[in-house]
Amino acid sequence: MVMTLEQAMATFEDNNTSNDKKMGLLTFIGHHYEYLRGKEHEEEAIRVADKLISYLINEKDEWVRDEILSALLFIVGGYLPIGYRVNYNPILNNIDDFSTDELSDILGLLGWSQNQEYRAIIEKYRDIPELSEDVKDALSDLDYGVK
Repeated sequence: MVMTLEQAMATFEDNNTSNDKKMGLLTFIGHHYEYLRGKEHEEEAIRVADKLISYLINEKDEWVRDEILSALLFIVGGYLPIGYRVNYNPILNNIDDFSTDELSDILGLLGWSQNQEYRAIIEKYRDIPELSEDVKDALSDLDYGVK
């Protein structure tokens, strides 16, 4: 059976869905957007990214959280220029709750946001050795979006 994006999102939201199934759905969702092009897909991609961020904030399982971040990176880092339109505030409001590995991906998302207000947040992690390269990359992406 081929699953639609709407079915995948609904299945993910079901409290009875196992973590293994959630991870598979997240892979499907992320890859669905990875190569999409065209304005007609942007609004849907933004809604999905915002919904995934709400899932991320409420998810307790670290493996599912990692897969949510991977899906977000595929959506925001793909061919649809939507990074600057995604609402990252729920992440920022909970930023101290994320592991170093999760922060690595979050820094990438913030870099793709093109929002210069995030510069100070990104730079805050410069002195953490595990994140120093991620900070450089995120700042480079942030600066690239300004040009």
